[in-house]
Amino acid sequence: MEGVTLPEYDSQEQIYREILSELEEASAALTTNRPVFTGDVLFAGNIDRWKKFGYSLMLRAAMRLSKVDTNLAREYVNKAINGGLMQSNDDNVVIRHDANYVNPAGSWLNGTEANNYYLTANFVDYLQENNDPRLGSIAVRYVGAASGPQQQENRANRDPNVQLGMPMGYDNNSIPPLLNQLGLVSFYEFSQVDRTRLAKLSSPCFLITHAQTQLLLAEAIYRGWANGDINEHYQNGIAAHMQQMALYDDNAAISSSEITSYIQSQSLISGRELELINTQYWVASFLNGTEAFANFRRTGYPELAPNPYPGGELLNEAFIRRLTYPDLEIAINQGNLTQVISRQGPDNLETRVWWDRP
Repeated sequence: MEGVTLPEYDSQEQIYREILSELEEASAALTTNRPVFTGDVLFAGNIDRWKKFGYSLMLRAAMRLSKVDTNLAREYVNKAINGGLMQSNDDNVVIRHDANYVNPAGSWLNGTEANNYYLTANFVDYLQENNDPRLGSIAVRYVGAASGPQQQENRANRDPNVQLGMPMGYDNNSIPPLLNQLGLVSFYEFSQVDRTRLAKLSSPCFLITHAQTQLLLAEAIYRGWANGDINEHYQNGIAAHMQQMALYDDNAAISSSEITSYIQSQSLISGRELELINTQYWVASFLNGTEAFANFRRTGYPELAPNPYPGGELLNEAFIRRLTYPDLEIAINQGNLTQVISRQGPDNLETRVWWDRP
């Protein structure tokens, strides 16, 4: 607000209630009876797709409250469904990039730090153990590379069976024995996200997708907040993300026969519905780290072992639960910051946000 230099903090509960209220108001207000703004970078003025965006985002925000306010969550889940959710990948909310406006992740992963980012072992292992064809779209391994400059196309291997994720908990000094055990020349041989396909400078950035929406809808059905065939929506979500691979790059496309074969092997198991749905949500949120992090905190899935690296800042929690306030805010707005910290808990990485319950 103009003129407010020391803003007070709203409670997290109030913020989420207002998010849901504003999404409801804005989505309902969208109409085709007014001039269309064709310069719209998301949907070129397509109001129907904007409404699906609004209601699908409402579903996501409502599900965020599944452990703290089930009545409010159920109310807005039903409002979102009645308003109209995404129906296909054509409705995905996606930022498109080109040579003039590059993908931020692609820029980082193709820049000076290109050789220092690897797929973790838990992610690669999960895809391999489930014979998931998405690994062949996502990963590349530069077999025999002894250094970053040796990560060249002549060493590139995209075979899912060859991929090897990097275990967590090591640094440059502690990893050599592991490399010897695995028979690797160097850590530059571990699998990375493919910078020629998913992590190109021109790769699209998916913010909210049909795949995520279908999986959230499956969870809502499991919780009794919506009607429908839970297994159908679960499988639709997986299939939609597999089909999404082709939207990154033609060479990342998964064939319809591979998708069908995988889907036929993926049925929900009684007693494991939340685990399976939200583990697939984790995969479907690949390259959208903030959403994967939020849903992991909300649900506890996938079940991951904490990073064993010694000397971390966490004392009571296995994983980071939030970020801390920036130093500038501490310096400038300490009075209001002190007040909000007294309300929500210590300003450290272990304090859970309002909707994050054990």
